[in-house]
Amino acid sequence: MSPDERLKRAGFRTTRSPGPGLAAYVSDRRDISLIVSVETHQGKQWAHVSIASMNDRSPTWSHLVEAKNLVLGEEALAIQILPPKSKHVNFHPTCFHIFSPIGFNPLPDFTRGTGML
Repeated sequence: MSPDERLKRAGFRTTRSPGPGLAAYVSDRRDISLIVSVETHQGKQWAHVSIASMNDRSPTWSHLVEAKNLVLGEEALAIQILPPKSKHVNFHPTCFHIFSPIGFNPLPDFTRGTGML
């Protein structure tokens, strides 16, 4: 099933795109909105999902997991980056970002061979 189909089944609807190459979704039921894009960095493709609460609070862990699973799939690797203070930019106070490498895994095996984190 495609991400669009998964999002529609979960009660998200497409909304006005915020720019070229971006898809935007909103769910009144969950009080969150998503912006999805694919970007190339250093010759490698990454999916980028912005998850914003439409209330005065940040998205929950459940919102992040749900967005990752709906947009990228349950078995996709997604990374949330906490930049140094000098690089931090905050355009939206209740928005988090996850990034997913497409076709490669940039992370070492943090499980030490156990397969569990």
